[in-house]
Amino acid sequence: VVFVGDYVVRKNCLIYYLIHGRYNSEFMPSSMDNFKAYANYHGQRVGVLYWDTTGQEEFINIRVLSYANTEIIVLVFKLTDKTTFENLFNIWIPEINDNIKKSPVFILVGVDFEEWFRDPYNKNYVSQEEIDLVSKYSYIHKVVKCSYKTGQNMDKMNTFLLVDDFLRVKYPKVYAKLKIKKSRPKYEIDD
Repeated sequence: VVFVGDYVVRKNCLIYYLIHGRYNSEFMPSSMDNFKAYANYHGQRVGVLYWDTTGQEEFINIRVLSYANTEIIVLVFKLTDKTTFENLFNIWIPEINDNIKKSPVFILVGVDFEEWFRDPYNKNYVSQEEIDLVSKYSYIHKVVKCSYKTGQNMDKMNTFLLVDDFLRVKYPKVYAKLKIKKSRPKYEIDD
């Protein structure tokens, strides 16, 4: 799973929350971080590698290496910063398309939901209409608005659900045979 988006969206905080179940304001990323998390997916232990790509231009040569065989790409933007949303379509998706070898599952994730929720009609924020419009693109398989600070809607964004989304989109016949469980998986991390 590769997380892409501008530096200011704090993809590292989103990944930290996914793995540890809590926010850590002190966590500082390096130029490229990766973590392995495990989830119990219908009785099978499934490992997922999370790549936190840097949003800084000077690391483009390193960043594009992470796209080649990626199965899931999480496009991250700040709900409270329209520029980060626009950059997904003007910078990040074109860069991915130029460097990808196969068709991944795309998940659109808007962070800072706690701030956006208080004033969703702020003209500087990404509007619900804009989110609805892009979610209709065939390559966007899921949209999640969440907060890694407060935990709001983070239950819609975890390792179990990422694996679930991948199977649902890429292997629908296998997915249809599975009995979907609603319990939250237990995580382990390998550094």
